[in-house]
Amino acid sequence: MYTENMKEVNYHSKIVGTTFENRQDILAHLEGNESLRVRREPKNQYDPRAVAVDVDIKGIWYPVGYIAKDKNKDIAEALDAGREVEIKISEVTGGDKGKNLGMNICLKFWVLSACYSFYFSGKPV
Repeated sequence: MYTENMKEVNYHSKIVGTTFENRQDILAHLEGNESLRVRREPKNQYDPRAVAVDVDIKGIWYPVGYIAKDKNKDIAEALDAGREVEIKISEVTGGDKGKNLGMNICLKFWVLSACYSFYFSGKPV
């Protein structure tokens, strides 16, 4: 499935949208070792490249946020092409002194080298 003209991308960031739709309650119960998944939302009214992040709690997937709109292009393309995208919790952040909770994540996926976006490399290829 992966060829020599593909490049592995490792991406570390926070997810966005964690303050909507009871997501704070879900984040408050996480231990940090739960499984995550990414899923496309091509019909999302705010972003046709939307990539949602869900967490598995006792066999049920709950939405906890999104990959940022300015960072989701290559991830959406990888998912649309049927390539695996690995995602893990790096850290659940905040929550003290009345601050909102958030989540930092680590992603790993493959892109075509010729299409590798400046969003991840810092420069066009």
